Amino acid sequence: MIRILGACTVLGIVALAAWSRVQKERKGLAVLEAWITLLYEVRNRIDCFSLPINQILSNTDRALLDTLGCNGENPTPDRLFRSSEAFLDEDCKALLRALLGELGTSYRQEQVKRCDHYLKALEAHRDKIKQNLPMRQKMLVTLHLCAGLGAVILLW
Repeated sequence: MIRILGACTVLGIVALAAWSRVQKERKGLAVLEAWITLLYEVRNRIDCFSLPINQILSNTDRALLDTLGCNGENPTPDRLFRSSEAFLDEDCKALLRALLGELGTSYRQEQVKRCDHYLKALEAHRDKIKQNLPMRQKMLVTLHLCAGLGAVILLW
């Protein structure tokens, strides 16, 4: 009886870990989409109004900023990046670091061009992630459950 209870406990923990990883993958895609939406807004406000980045962020939709992890704080590009980087892969982090480092350092037309360049790269990366998401979710669940079953077999 104890063996069965232990096996069920191990499989339950493994299933919870698999569910957690799948949720993190989904959250990563949502965060990337929020960054793309935010960068379109930043691009448009720079192009139309020539506003500085901190003023643009202070007038941005709170739900969008909350998705990026800025819960009630004064939004800055650095703070948004730090709060959301745990959900992004290395390619997205590198693109966002480069873009955030370039914002506010040149003339309006150059900033708009740079935003367009990085938005195109981020959208291509998002499309690749979106296409591979179902396969990655299945793989994560399979790997976790196989590892759990292997542990149960070894412990039996």
